[in-house]
Amino acid sequence: MTHSAPRLLNGTARWLPALTALAVASGCATTGSDRFVDAPQLVSGEGLQSELNTASPANLNNGARYSAHWFCATDAEPRAFYRFQAPFAAELTLFNEQGWLIDQASVDPATSESVNILMGPDAGQCSLLVVNGVSDEAYGPYRLIDQPIAGRSDTLSADQSLVGSLASDNSPTRYPLSIDSPTQISFTLNDASRSLGMLLTGPAVNTEATACGDSTLTLDAYLEPGEYELVLQPGRRPTSEFETYSEYDYYDAELPLCADALVDEGQFYQLDTASTTLPDGIRNGGLLDAGETLTGLMLSAEGNRYTLELEHPSEVVVSLASEDFDTMLSITGDDVQLDNDDYGAGTDSQLSSILMPGTYTVTALSYDSYPVDGIYTLNTQVTPFEGDLRNSGIIAPNSSLIGMRADYDNDYSLTIEEPSEVSIALNSASFDTTLALSGNGVNFSDDDGGGDTNSLITTLLQPGTYTLTVGAYSGNGLYDLTVNSSAVEGEMMNSGDLRAGDIVYGDLEAGSSLTYTIRLDAARTVTIDASSSAVDTLISLVGPGLSLENDDGGDGTNSRLEEYLPAGTYTLDVRGYSGSESGQIRVEVQMDLSDAQS
Repeated sequence: MTHSAPRLLNGTARWLPALTALAVASGCATTGSDRFVDAPQLVSGEGLQSELNTASPANLNNGARYSAHWFCATDAEPRAFYRFQAPFAAELTLFNEQGWLIDQASVDPATSESVNILMGPDAGQCSLLVVNGVSDEAYGPYRLIDQPIAGRSDTLSADQSLVGSLASDNSPTRYPLSIDSPTQISFTLNDASRSLGMLLTGPAVNTEATACGDSTLTLDAYLEPGEYELVLQPGRRPTSEFETYSEYDYYDAELPLCADALVDEGQFYQLDTASTTLPDGIRNGGLLDAGETLTGLMLSAEGNRYTLELEHPSEVVVSLASEDFDTMLSITGDDVQLDNDDYGAGTDSQLSSILMPGTYTVTALSYDSYPVDGIYTLNTQVTPFEGDLRNSGIIAPNSSLIGMRADYDNDYSLTIEEPSEVSIALNSASFDTTLALSGNGVNFSDDDGGGDTNSLITTLLQPGTYTLTVGAYSGNGLYDLTVNSSAVEGEMMNSGDLRAGDIVYGDLEAGSSLTYTIRLDAARTVTIDASSSAVDTLISLVGPGLSLENDDGGDGTNSRLEEYLPAGTYTLDVRGYSGSESGQIRVEVQMDLSDAQS
């Protein structure tokens, strides 16, 4: 092999201790040696049992112990596959004969039992493996266990390890795969060329591998009985989606680190397959039927994918439940991306939406960290949709509509002909809604004022045209939007006297309050509500021998006081909880005249 420059890996600092170790080792090289490091030599393919101890040379960078071993290929055995095991945390680094860094991997017995090593020096050439402890307490025995390598085969089996070489003309390598019973299968490809893409095709399956680290590809799939093909395509390596598995497309779930491997350079690869024959009644993929409830087994952080085919506009409700793990659910298709984590009070998931004709992928996932292992049930309800689905346009007072949000906000136009008290409700079982009302100098918004994760704006609007914006705090899906409008029952009033049954609207300025007077000629029960879509309200009532206050006694951030009050004069103060809020506040006073006492 030839190397024109050292390989600079992601996280370059990781291999600095190993380079320091080599620098120290270079100073100890035997006089006259042609190699840049003098170390014991083994034939590629031979196992190794050694140890780091107090007699091992020390890495002056961190005080750790290290050792180095040359592995040299013969014509008969140009490649070797090992599993490295040690009771201590170590950095493993691979160099070629010229001293260029090829690859690095780490092993920590607290998180992983071993590291795979695939070395492929050309016949007559050698590779140097350096074992470097991560601290001055990292020492003990270690082993390189030689693993059998199957030759390149025309047919791939469900549980097999093989080594292959890239074709000289860069044509794809194709492995037929026959499956006799429902199977969950995993493919791991350690690719020395660092160029391959991997694709699995077959009945209802067309899945590409995910890149992991610098040289590894992984692919998990559920296969029904049938004939499949695994294709290795040079020049098609996907971009790594993650380096630490700290991010994922759904909900920032923490997933496991990529399985680390140490891979030499060259035109060869190591392909491992591992399969699990699923118990009777378990289905981890395939087509979903309307009204079907199936049982699946979660084995992978990538989840299990199902196909939903719709021939007509349909209202679709998909539910995912498990007693073993915290579920996540997604539905994807043309211009559709729906996600849900926790539906209701538990950790189960549900998505409800109206979907147009087409093919959709339903993915059952776990929110929990890998490894994931648990049983779940997936239920699908599909009913024809014959209603009016509108994601924009005009909404009239005292009307409602059904819409669907998909990664962008939906706007509607609302025209008010006369001064009106307007209540706008946005409800969804699929996502956490947000609602905004703007126009004619009005700019209100609400998140959870409608209870749970629904939104509600109640306000007084003057004649004019307004914009309603349906948004989401998180998620997408189906929603109901309702506008109720009635003639103004109250009046605009920032101060003054309030009597039984009065409804007034006040314009609160930042740093101020609305102040009203309530006069009782007899003791009675009084209920005071202060509600707003723009202000987190706080009400105070001061009178004969009483000083009362309430923040969130009403719905959401609205306030309510309900108290039996003696006769007298009271001062009602309405303001924002933070003191810096501004906007319109609705104040309503109700009195129970039946319990009045003189």
